[in-house]
Amino acid sequence: GIDENAAASLSGAHDCDLAQLLDEFTAVRAATVQLFRNLPPEAWSRTGTAAGHQCSVRALAHLTLGHQLHHQNILRDRYSR
Repeated sequence: GIDENAAASLSGAHDCDLAQLLDEFTAVRAATVQLFRNLPPEAWSRTGTAAGHQCSVRALAHLTLGHQLHHQNILRDRYSR
């Protein structure tokens, strides 16, 4: 894991307007979808260590979706008027 507040404070995101953040969010999401879409079937059951925990590629895909929803909520909560 990382200290998300420390990472965010150094990311430059505070200098971006909402349109820039949404463009970046959209691009990263599209690239992530392509990554998972192009995995061969046998890859989904492979396991490894992520943040000190054993998990499968399938579990990482689910975690990634949840993380995307987390960021979507942040954008909505902080930037919606």
